[in-house]
Amino acid sequence: MLHGTGIEVPSAEGDQPPIVGFYTSRDVTASDEDVAVRAAADLVKAEWVSGDYADANRGSVPELLSEGVTRIGLYDRWLSRTTGYTFYADDDEEDAESPAA
Repeated sequence: MLHGTGIEVPSAEGDQPPIVGFYTSRDVTASDEDVAVRAAADLVKAEWVSGDYADANRGSVPELLSEGVTRIGLYDRWLSRTTGYTFYADDDEEDAESPAA
């Protein structure tokens, strides 16, 4: 699981705050967790440098932080296709971090 920050993608609805971060995961084959994180990060960054999201992003290439690594078996990997994102807007993260009054 990777957490990406530093992006800025305009909302599809003009009156909404821009998208500034996301969570995503990728299935990779690796010898250890560090190699897995680097391989997954490389896949994600490629989408933001010259892939699907490069043109829409007004921010920088995302800074990626590993939120965890999970080992899966061949059967699970064959069944899963991790390519999606869960995006959040500028005010979403502030609300989540603000203590309740």
